[in-house]
Amino acid sequence: MGALVLWEVSKKQQYIFSSNKLKENRGASIIIEDIIELIPNKVNPTYADNLIYNGGGSSLYIFPTTIEAREFIKNISEKVLYEYPGVEVFMVIEEYDEDMEKVKEKIDNAYIKLAIKKNRREHSGGQLSFGIERLCESTGLPANFTEYDLDGKKRFVRK
Repeated sequence: MGALVLWEVSKKQQYIFSSNKLKENRGASIIIEDIIELIPNKVNPTYADNLIYNGGGSSLYIFPTTIEAREFIKNISEKVLYEYPGVEVFMVIEEYDEDMEKVKEKIDNAYIKLAIKKNRREHSGGQLSFGIERLCESTGLPANFTEYDLDGKKRFVRK
């Protein structure tokens, strides 16, 4: 039995507009696009063969087995957590028997599952800081780099 994997970046608008600087807004938008379109291929180039569609911050993939779908979710989640801390991604699996079921109904079920999963987010969030480091002015995450403006003003940023 095959499996559909529907996933999306959550709170896209909040992530994109967390800064009042246009360059940073554009950068956040590019990050969301990269997560959806590039991360799967970076993790495993053969994932492109499983892609049904992507866009608007979400993607739909099909896999021959649920085991492969779970492996996809594990690999993508780890990569996103490592490379883009603070970005929230939701993923669901919908098992699918091509011979017995209509794909449109299974896709609709996947969207329902995703909506339920997102709505159950009661206390989502992670510990972003221990309170002893400088914070990036744009992201609020721990800064790992210091840069200077043209005026010579020191800024702490996360790169």
